[in-house]
Amino acid sequence: MRFLFKQWILYIIGTGLLVHAFAQSLDIETRILQHFAIIEDSESTAAQIENSSAAILAMGNPAIFLVQKRFSETHHPRYFYLLEKLKQKEKIEDDATEGNWKEKYFRLRFENAKRLAATDKVEDAQRLAEAILLVEPALVFKGEVQDFIHQCRNLLIHQQVVSGILVSAQTYVYPGVPLTLKLGFRNHQVIPIQLMAGPKNAIVLDIVMQEFSIDGEYREQTFSQMIELAPEITLGSGQSLQYSIKIPNTQTRACYTRWKIVGRVPRCRVQVAGKSVYPQIAFPPVVIHGIPREMEHHLREPAQTCSYALQLDQPEALFFASFFLTQADQQKLIPEWIAHWMEKKSKVARIIPNILRNLTGHSFATPIEWHNWWLAQKQLGENP
Repeated sequence: MRFLFKQWILYIIGTGLLVHAFAQSLDIETRILQHFAIIEDSESTAAQIENSSAAILAMGNPAIFLVQKRFSETHHPRYFYLLEKLKQKEKIEDDATEGNWKEKYFRLRFENAKRLAATDKVEDAQRLAEAILLVEPALVFKGEVQDFIHQCRNLLIHQQVVSGILVSAQTYVYPGVPLTLKLGFRNHQVIPIQLMAGPKNAIVLDIVMQEFSIDGEYREQTFSQMIELAPEITLGSGQSLQYSIKIPNTQTRACYTRWKIVGRVPRCRVQVAGKSVYPQIAFPPVVIHGIPREMEHHLREPAQTCSYALQLDQPEALFFASFFLTQADQQKLIPEWIAHWMEKKSKVARIIPNILRNLTGHSFATPIEWHNWWLAQKQLGENP
């Protein structure tokens, strides 16, 4: 009898909790519908919309499903903004319990990096600090770590024994024209140095080739090219040594191609003042653009080209010029492209979604979705 009474009590409590949770859910739904009405009413003032937005954000995690449902029904940009803020808040709350131990752990690692720098192990210190931000980029003391990395880089520049040279005189190349590069080494010391490379060592060029076609097709290829080094290279004070190299260009189609090239030496011993050091030789990255020959004159003023290409319905000119726009130009032109796509049926309108995807990395099916996304990004204060 006592057992049955206990079970009955637990049942009553459980039912009460369910009823309470259900009532809370109905209460949130009722309250949030009132705020939806204010947000969607064209006669609402900016202050009323902001107050309703703040009230929805205060509801926290339970509001996410309802806002998501409303956004899918209306495509209202304010709901996109609210979703982003609610998800950020949810993540902060989820991470709050982890925050203390994470900060202590990475603060300890950061102090280790400082000790390495104090003992002249600047490269090791920089690598450790960079690894900290790579693993946990949202640390409270992120600014301190970034400043420390910058200081390490400055120290290494002054302490640098030898640096890599990687340059190209070509801004554009045409289909079938090889890429021409100059690469080599520069001695930063006031005394001669010797680069001692093993028989299997070389300068390695890591190359990423990205190909964009006007119809929206995208291809990417990664490959490497090696330049063998002599077993021993002597460089006098301030002296440079350069090699020339040609990289085949197999591009034949009328598309835009981008080559990103980075150089490295897997292992190289440098003899300086009777001591051996094993530096990480840094090569500046190079970017080369591949375009059809007839498009080059359109790229002298890419923003101006994009404007008249829109007016004159010239999709090829718009497509190629879009890759050379500055961030400020993109901010000005993207809303114009979306509006054109919404209002007109033209040859240019057919390629605008491909251009938007190339520039932003996002993909939406309709102009209204792009329009809502753009407005939401502006409300969030972000550069799309």
